[in-house]
Amino acid sequence: MQDGIGYRNGDPVITLHMEAYLGAPESYDAVEITGSPAIKSKVSGGVHGDIATASIVVNSLPKILEVPPGLHTMRDMPIPSFFGGRQ
Repeated sequence: MQDGIGYRNGDPVITLHMEAYLGAPESYDAVEITGSPAIKSKVSGGVHGDIATASIVVNSLPKILEVPPGLHTMRDMPIPSFFGGRQ
């Protein structure tokens, strides 16, 4: 089990909770956003981790090509965005 909490000005604004173990009763990814409108989304079976990792790399490439050479962290990088390619 893993938990992560993101804070803004000392207040928790995002909470992440992950459980991965053999024999888990149900596998899914879920997002719940409190707001107007409130959003609850559940992906049965979850999002495959390898595909998600490859997707973030591919969708980051156009922005990374704009960054000057050198050692950077993700915090230094532009926010990735969807690149649909040629239709």
